[in-house]
Amino acid sequence: MRPQYDPERHTLAEREQANAQELTALGFGRVSRTTAQRTRLAHRKQGLWRLLDHRTTRASSPTGRADERVVAAVREALHRRRGRSKGTINGLFPLINQILQDRHGPGTVPTPS
Repeated sequence: MRPQYDPERHTLAEREQANAQELTALGFGRVSRTTAQRTRLAHRKQGLWRLLDHRTTRASSPTGRADERVVAAVREALHRRRGRSKGTINGLFPLINQILQDRHGPGTVPTPS
């Protein structure tokens, strides 16, 4: 055990401060004693799961954060073009814009450029 973490020689607050200084020195940005304390308490309450970066465990959507009205218009345009010449993606944009205007009015739904 490293001396700065010895519970017989240092209080819990001192050990948290040592942990914060160590994390700061390792390049984790400026870590305060309060942050070290919050992490310790979360680990105690939720175990190792709490220490993970949960951005990677979030469910994602295949369409990302795209406006659902645009996604529906793209699907409709693809459905209308099914069985015809493939064309290009740029050829779909006028149809997508027309579908959006018909359903929601002109200029209501911003379209990607």
